[in-house]
Amino acid sequence: MSSLTDLYADDSFFTLTVYGRWGLVVISTLLAGIALWVLWKLTARRSLPVRLLIALGVFIAFEWLAPQLYYLYYLQILENLPWQWVIGLSPPLGDLWDLLIFRERNNLSHHSRAALGWLMLVIALIRPRLS
Repeated sequence: MSSLTDLYADDSFFTLTVYGRWGLVVISTLLAGIALWVLWKLTARRSLPVRLLIALGVFIAFEWLAPQLYYLYYLQILENLPWQWVIGLSPPLGDLWDLLIFRERNNLSHHSRAALGWLMLVIALIRPRLS
């Protein structure tokens, strides 16, 4: 049985400096927190199907917009990156499904984004009991 360090041994996260890693963790926590706060606010007093659609919408928005915010961070910590717009079209639903069922690449970025997606769905499911 492999350990987590074996599972993520080739992850690009580990090519960053310690400060770069901490910064990435802070940025990721802030972005996830903002997405979860938006989800929380938008799902108040909504029916279950609407809450689930909102969760899907917030997850799609996160998947669509977050790469540009991460790229802005990488511009600050990595040399010789060109300024560019990295946001493209909204991710296809099939790609999001592959991400959520952990069929995407085996790295920290994909696994943490999948965990965020599942957390959003759980929040959408239990929101009325929490209010």
